[in-house]
Amino acid sequence: MEETPAFYTRNPFLSCRRLTREVSVGGTVMGGGQPVRIQSMANIPTMETEACVRQIIRLAEAGSEYVRVTAPRMEEGRNLAAIKKRLEEEHCHVPIVADVHFTPDVAEVAAEIVEKVRINPGNYTDRKILTEYSEKDYREALEKTADKLVRLLKICQRNGTALRIGVNHGSLSPRIVSRYGDTPLGMAMSAMEFLEICEDYGFRQTVVSMKASNVRIMTESVRLLVAMADAKGWNVPIHLGVTEAGNGAYGRIKSTAGILPLLYDGIGDTIRVSLTEAPENEIPVARLLAGIAEERCHVSPEQGTDTGKIAYDPYRFTRRTGTQCGTFGGGKTVVISGWEGKNPEDLPEAAMAEHPHVTPTGQIPDNAQAIVLETTGDNPPLEMRHFFNRLITQGCSAPVIIRRHYTDTDWNSFAAKATADYASIFIEGWGDGIWICNPNFPQEKIYNLSLQILQACGIRFNQAEYIACPSCGRTQYRIEEALEEIKRRTCHLRNLKIGVMGCIVNGPGEMADADYGFVGCGGGKVSLYKGKQPVYHQVPQEKGIDMLIQLIKENGDWTEPAR
Repeated sequence: MEETPAFYTRNPFLSCRRLTREVSVGGTVMGGGQPVRIQSMANIPTMETEACVRQIIRLAEAGSEYVRVTAPRMEEGRNLAAIKKRLEEEHCHVPIVADVHFTPDVAEVAAEIVEKVRINPGNYTDRKILTEYSEKDYREALEKTADKLVRLLKICQRNGTALRIGVNHGSLSPRIVSRYGDTPLGMAMSAMEFLEICEDYGFRQTVVSMKASNVRIMTESVRLLVAMADAKGWNVPIHLGVTEAGNGAYGRIKSTAGILPLLYDGIGDTIRVSLTEAPENEIPVARLLAGIAEERCHVSPEQGTDTGKIAYDPYRFTRRTGTQCGTFGGGKTVVISGWEGKNPEDLPEAAMAEHPHVTPTGQIPDNAQAIVLETTGDNPPLEMRHFFNRLITQGCSAPVIIRRHYTDTDWNSFAAKATADYASIFIEGWGDGIWICNPNFPQEKIYNLSLQILQACGIRFNQAEYIACPSCGRTQYRIEEALEEIKRRTCHLRNLKIGVMGCIVNGPGEMADADYGFVGCGGGKVSLYKGKQPVYHQVPQEKGIDMLIQLIKENGDWTEPAR
Protein backbone atom coordinates (compact mmCIF):
# COMPACT_ATOMS: atom_id res chain seq x y z
CA MET A 1 0.00 0.00 0.00
CA GLU A 2 1.27 3.45 -0.88
CA GLU A 3 1.92 5.94 1.90
CA THR A 4 -1.22 7.79 2.98
CA PRO A 5 -1.05 11.61 2.88
CA ALA A 6 -0.68 13.30 6.26
CA PHE A 7 -4.17 14.77 6.03
CA TYR A 8 -7.28 14.09 3.98
CA THR A 9 -8.03 17.68 2.90
CA ARG A 10 -5.78 20.47 1.65
CA ASN A 11 -5.86 22.28 4.99
CA PRO A 12 -6.92 20.83 8.35
CA PHE A 13 -7.93 24.26 9.65
CA LEU A 14 -9.94 25.68 6.75
CA SER A 15 -13.23 24.41 5.40
CA CYS A 16 -13.31 24.30 1.61
CA ARG A 17 -15.24 22.01 -0.69
CA ARG A 18 -13.26 19.10 -2.06
CA LEU A 19 -12.92 19.47 -5.83
CA THR A 20 -14.39 16.34 -7.41
CA ARG A 21 -15.21 15.36 -10.96
CA GLU A 22 -18.76 15.74 -12.17
CA VAL A 23 -20.82 12.59 -12.60
CA SER A 24 -24.13 12.73 -14.42
CA VAL A 25 -26.88 10.46 -13.16
CA GLY A 26 -29.69 10.72 -15.69
CA GLY A 27 -28.91 14.38 -16.24
CA THR A 28 -28.82 15.26 -12.53
CA VAL A 29 -25.14 16.02 -12.01
CA MET A 30 -23.27 15.53 -8.75
CA GLY A 31 -19.76 16.62 -7.85
CA GLY A 32 -17.80 19.56 -9.18
CA GLY A 33 -19.53 22.78 -8.20
CA GLN A 34 -22.95 21.15 -7.83
CA PRO A 35 -24.86 21.36 -4.53
CA VAL A 36 -24.86 18.34 -2.24
CA ARG A 37 -27.45 15.99 -3.74
CA ILE A 38 -30.15 14.34 -1.61
CA GLN A 39 -31.30 10.77 -2.05
CA SER A 40 -33.47 8.10 -0.44
CA MET A 41 -34.57 4.52 -1.11
CA ALA A 42 -37.92 2.90 -1.83
CA ASN A 43 -38.96 0.35 0.80
CA ILE A 44 -41.73 -1.35 -1.17
CA PRO A 45 -40.89 -4.71 -2.84
CA THR A 46 -39.65 -4.07 -6.36
CA MET A 47 -42.06 -6.62 -7.84
CA GLU A 48 -45.01 -4.57 -6.57
CA THR A 49 -44.61 -2.29 -9.56
CA GLU A 50 -47.46 0.15 -9.10
CA ALA A 51 -46.96 0.66 -5.36
CA CYS A 52 -43.21 1.10 -5.90
CA VAL A 53 -43.83 3.69 -8.63
CA ARG A 54 -46.21 5.66 -6.42
CA GLN A 55 -43.62 5.75 -3.61
CA ILE A 56 -40.84 6.84 -5.96
CA ILE A 57 -43.05 9.71 -7.12
CA ARG A 58 -43.72 10.72 -3.49
CA LEU A 59 -39.99 10.67 -2.75
CA ALA A 60 -39.22 12.78 -5.81
CA GLU A 61 -41.91 15.28 -4.84
CA ALA A 62 -40.47 15.42 -1.31
CA GLY A 63 -37.07 16.41 -2.75
CA SER A 64 -35.17 13.16 -3.31
CA GLU A 65 -32.92 13.84 -6.31
CA TYR A 66 -32.09 10.15 -6.79
CA VAL A 67 -34.14 7.17 -5.63
CA ARG A 68 -32.58 3.78 -4.96
CA VAL A 69 -34.57 0.60 -5.64
CA THR A 70 -33.49 -2.84 -4.51
CA ALA A 71 -32.71 -5.54 -7.08
CA PRO A 72 -31.58 -8.58 -5.09
CA ARG A 73 -32.48 -11.13 -7.78
CA MET A 74 -32.68 -11.26 -11.56
CA GLU A 75 -36.47 -11.04 -11.34
CA GLU A 76 -36.30 -7.63 -9.63
CA GLY A 77 -33.53 -6.47 -11.94
CA ARG A 78 -35.67 -7.09 -15.00
CA ASN A 79 -38.73 -5.50 -13.39
CA LEU A 80 -36.88 -2.21 -13.19
CA ALA A 81 -37.86 -1.76 -16.84
CA ALA A 82 -41.54 -1.88 -15.92
CA ILE A 83 -40.97 0.64 -13.14
CA LYS A 84 -39.10 3.00 -15.46
CA LYS A 85 -41.86 2.73 -18.06
CA ARG A 86 -44.56 3.62 -15.53
CA LEU A 87 -42.49 6.54 -14.21
CA GLU A 88 -42.18 7.92 -17.74
CA GLU A 89 -45.93 7.59 -18.20
CA GLU A 90 -46.40 9.57 -14.98
CA HIS A 91 -43.88 12.20 -16.20
CA CYS A 92 -41.59 11.50 -13.24
CA HIS A 93 -37.97 11.76 -14.37
CA VAL A 94 -36.12 11.21 -11.09
CA PRO A 95 -33.00 9.06 -11.74
CA ILE A 96 -33.28 5.50 -10.44
CA VAL A 97 -30.37 3.70 -8.76
CA ALA A 98 -30.46 -0.10 -8.75
CA ASP A 99 -29.22 -1.53 -5.45
CA VAL A 100 -27.56 -4.85 -6.26
CA HIS A 101 -26.40 -7.39 -3.66
CA PHE A 102 -24.89 -10.86 -3.94
CA THR A 103 -25.41 -11.36 -7.71
CA PRO A 104 -23.17 -9.24 -9.97
CA ASP A 105 -25.07 -10.53 -13.04
CA VAL A 106 -28.13 -8.55 -11.89
CA ALA A 107 -26.07 -5.35 -12.08
CA GLU A 108 -25.40 -6.02 -15.77
CA VAL A 109 -29.14 -6.28 -16.46
CA ALA A 110 -29.95 -3.20 -14.36
CA ALA A 111 -27.26 -1.13 -16.09
CA GLU A 112 -29.20 -1.45 -19.33
CA ILE A 113 -32.31 0.05 -17.69
CA VAL A 114 -31.61 2.58 -14.95
CA GLU A 115 -29.39 5.65 -14.61
CA LYS A 116 -27.07 4.30 -11.93
CA VAL A 117 -26.15 0.95 -10.41
CA ARG A 118 -24.83 0.40 -6.91
CA ILE A 119 -22.60 -2.64 -6.40
CA ASN A 120 -20.84 -3.97 -3.30
CA PRO A 121 -17.21 -5.03 -3.85
CA GLY A 122 -17.70 -7.58 -1.08
CA ASN A 123 -20.05 -9.49 -3.38
CA TYR A 124 -17.48 -9.79 -6.17
CA THR A 125 -15.76 -12.79 -4.67
CA ASP A 126 -14.17 -15.80 -6.27
CA ARG A 127 -15.88 -19.12 -5.59
CA LYS A 128 -12.56 -20.33 -4.26
CA ILE A 129 -12.45 -18.68 -0.83
CA LEU A 130 -9.26 -19.25 1.16
CA THR A 131 -8.42 -18.77 4.83
CA GLU A 132 -5.02 -17.38 3.82
CA TYR A 133 -4.03 -15.71 0.56
CA SER A 134 -0.52 -15.83 -0.81
CA GLU A 135 0.51 -12.94 -3.04
CA LYS A 136 -0.17 -15.17 -6.06
CA ASP A 137 -3.61 -16.18 -4.74
CA TYR A 138 -4.46 -12.55 -4.01
CA ARG A 139 -3.50 -11.32 -7.48
CA GLU A 140 -5.33 -14.14 -9.24
CA ALA A 141 -8.52 -13.46 -7.26
CA LEU A 142 -8.25 -9.76 -8.01
CA GLU A 143 -7.79 -10.44 -11.73
CA LYS A 144 -10.96 -12.56 -11.77
CA THR A 145 -12.79 -9.72 -10.02
CA ALA A 146 -11.52 -7.28 -12.64
CA ASP A 147 -12.82 -9.49 -15.45
CA LYS A 148 -16.30 -9.51 -13.88
CA LEU A 149 -16.27 -5.78 -13.24
CA VAL A 150 -15.10 -4.85 -16.75
CA ARG A 151 -18.14 -6.67 -18.20
CA LEU A 152 -20.32 -4.31 -16.17
CA LEU A 153 -18.24 -1.24 -17.07
CA LYS A 154 -18.71 -1.93 -20.79
CA ILE A 155 -22.49 -1.97 -20.32
CA CYS A 156 -22.42 1.19 -18.21
CA GLN A 157 -20.26 2.98 -20.74
CA ARG A 158 -22.53 1.98 -23.62
CA ASN A 159 -25.67 3.16 -21.80
CA GLY A 160 -24.33 6.23 -20.00
CA THR A 161 -25.00 4.52 -16.66
CA ALA A 162 -23.19 5.78 -13.56
CA LEU A 163 -21.71 3.32 -11.06
CA ARG A 164 -21.59 3.54 -7.28
CA ILE A 165 -18.93 1.45 -5.59
CA GLY A 166 -20.65 0.89 -2.24
CA VAL A 167 -18.40 -0.61 0.42
CA ASN A 168 -20.11 -1.96 3.56
CA HIS A 169 -18.16 -2.55 6.76
CA GLY A 170 -20.03 -5.77 7.48
CA SER A 171 -19.53 -7.40 4.08
CA LEU A 172 -15.90 -7.02 3.09
CA SER A 173 -14.59 -9.84 0.92
CA PRO A 174 -12.55 -12.62 2.60
CA ARG A 175 -9.64 -11.61 0.38
CA ILE A 176 -9.63 -8.02 1.69
CA VAL A 177 -10.10 -9.13 5.31
CA SER A 178 -7.17 -11.55 4.99
CA ARG A 179 -4.81 -8.69 4.18
CA TYR A 180 -6.24 -5.58 5.88
CA GLY A 181 -8.65 -6.92 8.47
CA ASP A 182 -12.24 -5.89 9.11
CA THR A 183 -11.08 -2.28 9.45
CA PRO A 184 -11.51 1.21 7.99
CA LEU A 185 -8.33 0.57 6.01
CA GLY A 186 -9.85 -2.64 4.64
CA MET A 187 -12.92 -0.68 3.54
CA ALA A 188 -10.82 1.99 1.84
CA MET A 189 -8.62 -0.56 0.07
CA SER A 190 -11.70 -2.47 -1.13
CA ALA A 191 -12.90 0.70 -2.86
CA MET A 192 -9.43 1.61 -4.14
CA GLU A 193 -9.04 -1.75 -5.87
CA PHE A 194 -12.33 -1.26 -7.71
CA LEU A 195 -11.49 2.36 -8.55
CA GLU A 196 -8.18 1.25 -10.03
CA ILE A 197 -9.98 -1.22 -12.30
CA CYS A 198 -12.34 1.55 -13.41
CA GLU A 199 -9.51 4.02 -13.99
CA ASP A 200 -7.44 1.49 -15.95
CA TYR A 201 -10.44 0.78 -18.15
CA GLY A 202 -11.09 4.52 -18.64
CA PHE A 203 -14.45 4.55 -16.88
CA ARG A 204 -14.82 7.63 -14.66
CA GLN A 205 -18.58 7.89 -14.05
CA THR A 206 -18.00 6.48 -10.57
CA VAL A 207 -19.17 7.43 -7.09
CA VAL A 208 -17.95 5.77 -3.89
CA SER A 209 -19.57 5.22 -0.50
CA MET A 210 -18.17 3.86 2.78
CA LYS A 211 -21.05 2.62 4.94
CA ALA A 212 -20.93 1.47 8.55
CA SER A 213 -23.28 1.59 11.51
CA ASN A 214 -20.36 2.72 13.68
CA VAL A 215 -19.83 6.46 13.19
CA ARG A 216 -16.09 6.36 13.90
CA ILE A 217 -15.48 3.49 11.47
CA MET A 218 -17.52 5.23 8.77
CA THR A 219 -15.64 8.50 9.27
CA GLU A 220 -12.17 6.95 9.33
CA SER A 221 -12.83 4.89 6.21
CA VAL A 222 -14.06 7.93 4.25
CA ARG A 223 -11.01 9.95 5.29
CA LEU A 224 -8.64 7.18 4.26
CA LEU A 225 -10.36 6.69 0.92
CA VAL A 226 -10.36 10.40 0.09
CA ALA A 227 -6.69 10.78 1.01
CA MET A 228 -5.59 7.78 -1.07
CA ALA A 229 -7.81 8.54 -4.06
CA ASP A 230 -6.83 12.21 -4.22
CA ALA A 231 -3.16 11.29 -3.97
CA LYS A 232 -3.62 9.37 -7.23
CA GLY A 233 -5.64 12.14 -8.85
CA TRP A 234 -8.86 10.14 -8.71
CA ASN A 235 -11.12 12.98 -7.62
CA VAL A 236 -14.15 10.70 -7.33
CA PRO A 237 -17.38 12.04 -5.77
CA ILE A 238 -18.37 10.63 -2.38
CA HIS A 239 -21.78 9.49 -1.15
CA LEU A 240 -22.18 9.83 2.64
CA GLY A 241 -24.41 7.94 5.03
CA VAL A 242 -24.43 6.08 8.33
CA THR A 243 -26.10 2.76 7.67
CA GLU A 244 -28.50 1.17 10.15
CA ALA A 245 -28.76 4.40 12.18
CA GLY A 246 -32.20 3.47 13.55
CA ASN A 247 -35.19 5.73 13.99
CA GLY A 248 -36.53 8.71 15.92
CA ALA A 249 -34.39 11.43 17.45
CA TYR A 250 -31.40 9.17 18.02
CA GLY A 251 -31.38 7.90 14.42
CA ARG A 252 -31.19 11.51 13.26
CA ILE A 253 -28.42 12.35 15.72
CA LYS A 254 -26.35 9.32 14.75
CA SER A 255 -26.67 10.12 11.04
CA THR A 256 -25.76 13.75 11.71
CA ALA A 257 -22.70 12.72 13.74
CA GLY A 258 -21.35 10.80 10.74
CA ILE A 259 -22.40 13.03 7.85
CA LEU A 260 -22.13 16.66 8.91
CA PRO A 261 -18.53 16.65 10.26
CA LEU A 262 -17.37 15.28 6.88
CA LEU A 263 -19.39 17.92 5.04
CA TYR A 264 -17.69 20.53 7.24
CA ASP A 265 -14.37 19.20 5.89
CA GLY A 266 -15.68 19.69 2.35
CA ILE A 267 -16.16 15.95 1.78
CA GLY A 268 -19.43 14.65 0.35
CA ASP A 269 -21.30 15.16 -2.91
CA THR A 270 -24.50 13.27 -2.15
CA ILE A 271 -26.04 12.11 1.13
CA ARG A 272 -28.71 9.85 2.52
CA VAL A 273 -30.04 9.85 6.07
CA SER A 274 -30.99 6.18 6.57
CA LEU A 275 -33.91 5.90 9.01
CA THR A 276 -36.02 2.92 10.01
CA GLU A 277 -39.09 4.94 9.12
CA ALA A 278 -41.06 5.90 6.03
CA PRO A 279 -38.37 6.96 3.53
CA GLU A 280 -40.11 10.31 2.98
CA ASN A 281 -39.01 11.22 6.53
CA GLU A 282 -35.36 11.07 5.47
CA ILE A 283 -35.54 13.97 3.02
CA PRO A 284 -36.10 16.93 5.41
CA VAL A 285 -33.25 15.75 7.64
CA ALA A 286 -30.84 15.40 4.72
CA ARG A 287 -31.81 18.83 3.38
CA LEU A 288 -31.23 20.35 6.82
CA LEU A 289 -27.72 18.86 7.03
CA ALA A 290 -26.81 19.98 3.51
CA GLY A 291 -28.10 23.48 4.27
CA ILE A 292 -26.11 23.80 7.51
CA ALA A 293 -22.94 22.67 5.75
CA GLU A 294 -23.45 25.16 2.94
CA GLU A 295 -24.06 27.94 5.45
CA ARG A 296 -20.96 27.23 7.51
CA CYS A 297 -18.43 26.08 4.91
CA HIS A 298 -17.94 29.23 2.90
CA VAL A 299 -14.16 29.28 2.40
CA SER A 300 -13.32 29.26 -1.30
CA PRO A 301 -11.06 26.51 -2.70
CA GLU A 302 -8.38 29.12 -3.45
CA GLN A 303 -8.23 30.07 0.23
CA GLY A 304 -7.70 26.49 1.31
CA THR A 305 -4.60 25.54 -0.64
CA ASP A 306 -1.98 25.97 2.11
CA THR A 307 -1.13 22.81 4.02
CA GLY A 308 -1.57 23.04 7.78
CA LYS A 309 0.65 21.14 10.19
CA ILE A 310 -1.00 18.52 12.36
CA ALA A 311 0.34 16.75 15.45
CA TYR A 312 -1.98 13.73 15.52
CA ASP A 313 -3.12 10.81 13.36
CA PRO A 314 -6.41 11.81 11.65
CA TYR A 315 -7.06 8.26 10.49
CA ARG A 316 -7.07 6.50 13.85
CA PHE A 317 -9.17 7.12 16.94
CA THR A 318 -6.96 7.65 19.99
CA ARG A 319 -8.50 8.90 23.21
CA ARG A 320 -6.64 11.87 24.70
CA THR A 321 -6.17 10.89 28.32
CA GLY A 322 -4.21 13.75 29.90
CA THR A 323 -4.40 14.41 33.61
CA GLN A 324 -7.32 13.89 35.95
CA CYS A 325 -9.14 16.71 37.73
CA GLY A 326 -11.56 15.51 40.36
CA THR A 327 -14.07 13.21 38.70
CA PHE A 328 -13.13 13.91 35.08
CA GLY A 329 -10.16 13.80 32.75
CA GLY A 330 -7.44 11.18 32.68
CA GLY A 331 -9.41 8.99 30.30
CA LYS A 332 -12.41 8.72 32.63
CA THR A 333 -16.03 8.97 31.49
CA VAL A 334 -16.76 12.09 29.44
CA VAL A 335 -18.90 14.28 31.68
CA ILE A 336 -21.81 16.57 30.96
CA SER A 337 -21.65 20.04 32.47
CA GLY A 338 -24.22 22.75 33.03
CA TRP A 339 -26.86 20.59 34.70
CA GLU A 340 -26.64 17.95 37.41
CA GLY A 341 -28.58 15.53 35.27
CA LYS A 342 -29.25 11.92 36.16
CA ASN A 343 -25.75 10.58 36.76
CA PRO A 344 -23.40 11.32 39.67
CA GLU A 345 -20.36 11.82 37.43
CA ASP A 346 -21.92 14.84 35.71
CA LEU A 347 -21.19 18.38 36.86
CA PRO A 348 -23.36 21.39 37.67
CA GLU A 349 -22.36 24.74 36.20
CA ALA A 350 -20.90 25.98 39.51
CA ALA A 351 -18.33 23.16 39.53
CA MET A 352 -16.56 24.72 36.53
CA ALA A 353 -16.44 28.30 37.82
CA GLU A 354 -12.91 27.97 39.23
CA HIS A 355 -11.35 26.78 35.97
CA PRO A 356 -10.12 29.18 33.26
CA HIS A 357 -12.40 29.73 30.25
CA VAL A 358 -10.38 29.96 27.03
CA THR A 359 -11.32 30.74 23.40
CA PRO A 360 -9.86 28.57 20.62
CA THR A 361 -7.30 31.26 19.71
CA GLY A 362 -6.63 32.36 23.31
CA GLN A 363 -3.51 31.70 25.32
CA ILE A 364 -3.33 28.24 26.86
CA PRO A 365 -2.97 28.78 30.64
CA ASP A 366 0.04 27.33 32.44
CA ASN A 367 -0.54 24.70 35.11
CA ALA A 368 -4.33 24.75 34.76
CA GLN A 369 -6.05 21.81 36.44
CA ALA A 370 -8.75 21.94 33.77
CA ILE A 371 -9.82 24.18 30.88
CA VAL A 372 -13.25 25.25 29.68
CA LEU A 373 -12.99 25.80 25.92
CA GLU A 374 -15.50 28.46 24.81
CA THR A 375 -16.21 28.29 21.07
CA THR A 376 -17.72 31.37 19.47
CA GLY A 377 -16.94 31.32 15.74
CA ASP A 378 -18.95 30.28 12.69
CA ASN A 379 -17.24 26.90 12.25
CA PRO A 380 -16.51 25.55 15.76
CA PRO A 381 -15.21 22.09 14.71
CA LEU A 382 -12.26 23.61 12.83
CA GLU A 383 -11.60 26.11 15.62
CA MET A 384 -11.55 23.30 18.18
CA ARG A 385 -9.34 21.15 15.96
CA HIS A 386 -6.83 23.97 15.86
CA PHE A 387 -7.03 24.39 19.66
CA PHE A 388 -6.47 20.71 20.45
CA ASN A 389 -3.64 20.58 17.93
CA ARG A 390 -2.03 23.43 19.91
CA LEU A 391 -2.54 21.51 23.18
CA ILE A 392 -0.71 18.53 21.70
CA THR A 393 2.20 20.56 20.33
CA GLN A 394 2.58 22.50 23.60
CA GLY A 395 2.36 19.38 25.74
CA CYS A 396 -0.65 20.56 27.75
CA SER A 397 -2.39 17.61 29.42
CA ALA A 398 -5.17 19.45 31.28
CA PRO A 399 -8.65 17.99 30.71
CA VAL A 400 -10.95 20.11 28.56
CA ILE A 401 -14.68 20.80 28.91
CA ILE A 402 -16.09 22.06 25.60
CA ARG A 403 -18.73 24.76 25.95
CA ARG A 404 -20.78 26.47 23.26
CA HIS A 405 -23.76 28.81 23.36
CA TYR A 406 -26.50 28.47 20.74
CA THR A 407 -29.42 30.79 20.07
CA ASP A 408 -31.42 28.62 17.63
CA THR A 409 -35.13 28.54 18.37
CA ASP A 410 -35.79 25.56 16.09
CA TRP A 411 -34.93 22.34 17.92
CA ASN A 412 -34.03 20.32 14.81
CA SER A 413 -31.56 22.93 13.57
CA PHE A 414 -30.05 23.37 17.04
CA ALA A 415 -29.72 19.61 17.63
CA ALA A 416 -28.05 19.09 14.24
CA LYS A 417 -25.52 21.90 14.76
CA ALA A 418 -24.69 20.81 18.32
CA THR A 419 -24.36 17.17 17.25
CA ALA A 420 -21.98 17.98 14.41
CA ASP A 421 -19.92 20.45 16.45
CA TYR A 422 -19.28 18.03 19.29
CA ALA A 423 -19.13 14.85 17.21
CA SER A 424 -16.35 16.43 15.13
CA ILE A 425 -14.23 16.52 18.29
CA PHE A 426 -15.28 13.37 20.10
CA ILE A 427 -14.72 11.12 17.07
CA GLU A 428 -11.12 12.38 17.21
CA GLY A 429 -10.83 11.24 20.84
CA TRP A 430 -10.59 14.76 22.23
CA GLY A 431 -12.59 16.40 24.98
CA ASP A 432 -13.36 15.38 28.56
CA GLY A 433 -16.70 17.09 28.93
CA ILE A 434 -19.61 18.46 26.93
CA TRP A 435 -21.40 21.66 27.93
CA ILE A 436 -24.19 22.79 25.59
CA CYS A 437 -26.06 26.03 26.31
CA ASN A 438 -29.26 27.28 24.72
CA PRO A 439 -31.70 29.43 26.71
CA ASN A 440 -34.56 28.51 24.38
CA PHE A 441 -34.87 24.90 25.56
CA PRO A 442 -35.14 23.12 28.93
CA GLN A 443 -31.83 22.02 30.44
CA GLU A 444 -33.07 18.46 30.83
CA LYS A 445 -33.80 18.22 27.09
CA ILE A 446 -30.30 19.55 26.31
CA TYR A 447 -28.82 17.07 28.82
CA ASN A 448 -30.50 14.17 27.01
CA LEU A 449 -29.22 15.51 23.68
CA SER A 450 -25.70 15.51 25.16
CA LEU A 451 -26.07 11.86 26.18
CA GLN A 452 -27.22 10.91 22.69
CA ILE A 453 -24.32 12.75 21.03
CA LEU A 454 -21.79 10.92 23.21
CA GLN A 455 -23.47 7.58 22.48
CA ALA A 456 -23.53 8.24 18.73
CA CYS A 457 -19.77 8.82 18.88
CA GLY A 458 -19.20 5.59 20.83
CA ILE A 459 -17.84 7.56 23.81
CA ARG A 460 -20.41 6.96 26.54
CA PHE A 461 -23.43 4.66 26.53
CA ASN A 462 -26.53 5.59 28.47
CA GLN A 463 -28.87 2.99 26.98
CA ALA A 464 -28.84 0.06 24.60
CA GLU A 465 -27.51 0.82 21.12
CA TYR A 466 -29.69 -0.23 18.18
CA ILE A 467 -28.21 -1.08 14.79
CA ALA A 468 -31.37 -0.94 12.71
CA CYS A 469 -31.52 -0.81 8.93
CA PRO A 470 -33.95 1.35 7.00
CA SER A 471 -36.55 -0.96 5.56
CA CYS A 472 -36.38 -1.53 1.80
CA GLY A 473 -38.02 -3.75 -0.77
CA ARG A 474 -36.18 -6.76 0.65
CA THR A 475 -37.80 -6.46 4.10
CA GLN A 476 -40.57 -9.01 4.61
CA TYR A 477 -41.71 -8.28 8.15
CA ARG A 478 -42.91 -5.21 10.07
CA ILE A 479 -39.50 -3.87 11.01
CA GLU A 480 -40.62 -0.42 12.18
CA GLU A 481 -43.08 -1.93 14.65
CA ALA A 482 -40.51 -4.49 15.79
CA LEU A 483 -37.84 -1.86 16.40
CA GLU A 484 -40.18 0.30 18.50
CA GLU A 485 -41.20 -2.65 20.65
CA ILE A 486 -37.63 -3.91 21.07
CA LYS A 487 -36.52 -0.43 22.13
CA ARG A 488 -39.40 -0.14 24.60
CA ARG A 489 -38.49 -3.40 26.29
CA THR A 490 -34.69 -3.28 26.20
CA CYS A 491 -33.60 0.39 26.25
CA HIS A 492 -32.58 0.12 29.92
CA LEU A 493 -29.79 -2.34 29.03
CA ARG A 494 -26.73 -0.08 28.97
CA ASN A 495 -23.61 -1.12 27.00
CA LEU A 496 -25.54 -3.63 24.91
CA LYS A 497 -25.89 -3.47 21.11
CA ILE A 498 -28.92 -5.01 19.42
CA GLY A 499 -29.19 -5.36 15.64
CA VAL A 500 -32.66 -5.15 14.08
CA MET A 501 -32.21 -6.03 10.42
CA GLY A 502 -34.68 -6.34 7.59
CA CYS A 503 -33.17 -9.25 5.70
CA ILE A 504 -30.20 -11.55 5.27
CA VAL A 505 -28.55 -9.03 2.91
CA ASN A 506 -27.90 -6.62 5.79
CA GLY A 507 -27.81 -9.09 8.66
CA PRO A 508 -25.73 -10.60 10.06
CA GLY A 509 -22.89 -8.92 8.20
CA GLU A 510 -23.97 -5.32 8.76
CA MET A 511 -24.67 -5.91 12.43
CA ALA A 512 -21.16 -7.25 12.98
CA ASP A 513 -20.75 -5.09 16.10
CA ALA A 514 -24.03 -6.19 17.69
CA ASP A 515 -24.27 -8.39 20.77
CA TYR A 516 -27.66 -9.73 19.67
CA GLY A 517 -29.51 -9.75 16.37
CA PHE A 518 -33.13 -9.82 15.20
CA VAL A 519 -32.99 -10.54 11.46
CA GLY A 520 -35.79 -10.96 8.94
CA CYS A 521 -35.71 -14.20 6.96
CA GLY A 522 -38.89 -13.90 4.86
CA GLY A 523 -42.52 -14.76 5.28
CA GLY A 524 -43.00 -12.68 8.43
CA LYS A 525 -40.36 -14.69 10.28
CA VAL A 526 -37.07 -13.77 11.91
CA SER A 527 -33.85 -15.40 13.03
CA LEU A 528 -32.18 -14.52 16.34
CA TYR A 529 -28.43 -14.17 16.73
CA LYS A 530 -25.90 -14.09 19.55
CA GLY A 531 -23.09 -12.09 17.99
CA LYS A 532 -22.61 -13.48 14.50
CA GLN A 533 -23.99 -16.91 15.38
CA PRO A 534 -27.63 -17.76 14.59
CA VAL A 535 -29.37 -19.38 17.57
CA TYR A 536 -33.07 -19.52 16.66
CA HIS A 537 -34.30 -19.84 13.07
CA GLN A 538 -37.65 -19.13 11.39
CA VAL A 539 -39.31 -17.63 14.47
CA PRO A 540 -42.72 -16.01 13.81
CA GLN A 541 -42.39 -12.25 14.29
CA GLU A 542 -45.06 -12.18 16.99
CA LYS A 543 -42.91 -14.49 19.14
CA GLY A 544 -39.55 -13.06 18.11
CA ILE A 545 -39.20 -10.27 20.69
CA ASP A 546 -40.04 -12.54 23.63
CA MET A 547 -37.49 -15.05 22.38
CA LEU A 548 -34.90 -12.28 21.88
CA ILE A 549 -35.30 -11.31 25.54
CA GLN A 550 -35.09 -14.98 26.49
CA LEU A 551 -31.83 -15.26 24.53
CA ILE A 552 -30.40 -12.20 26.33
CA LYS A 553 -31.36 -13.74 29.68
CA GLU A 554 -29.85 -17.11 28.76
CA ASN A 555 -26.51 -15.39 28.21
CA GLY A 556 -26.58 -13.43 31.47
CA ASP A 557 -26.91 -9.98 29.88
CA TRP A 558 -30.38 -9.14 31.17
CA THR A 559 -31.19 -6.85 34.08
CA GLU A 560 -34.68 -5.89 35.15
CA PRO A 561 -35.65 -2.28 34.45
CA ALA A 562 -35.78 0.09 37.40
CA ARG A 563 -39.25 0.75 38.74
